[in-house]
Amino acid sequence: MLVGLEEYGLEEFAKAGYWSGMHGDLDDAEADANLFVDKDKAAYQVLGLARAGWSNGFGLLDSRVHTANKNLPEHIHGNSRGDGMQFGATFVFAKGGDLMMDHRQEYYGHYPEEGTILAAVAKAKEVEEAQKHPVRSKTSSKL
Repeated sequence: MLVGLEEYGLEEFAKAGYWSGMHGDLDDAEADANLFVDKDKAAYQVLGLARAGWSNGFGLLDSRVHTANKNLPEHIHGNSRGDGMQFGATFVFAKGGDLMMDHRQEYYGHYPEEGTILAAVAKAKEVEEAQKHPVRSKTSSKL
């Protein structure tokens, strides 16, 4: 599931193919049904996700921001539309709700490593398989 805070850039995101191929066993229609726009930012508030502001120099004074921007792959472009003050997060959950990964953006360009995400997804799949085939403990028949 993908939750965005506004519709700005959603069409570009879809056209660029960032979501395609990232939704496991779902077909494209099912994957599209798992894209949500949280205009009221309710999920962001409940999750306690940070916002840039006066207290952190709007994030622009952080040298890590400049380093992150220099290291972006060429095919990833940003824009200055919408609410650029809201930091995001990446969560990976297993079916059933077990949290496998919690990465909260602390500054612009603070993204989890791809390998970290893939490892969390692999762990989620392991948890899901274990839930499908629970190991039953053998109990003694002697009383």
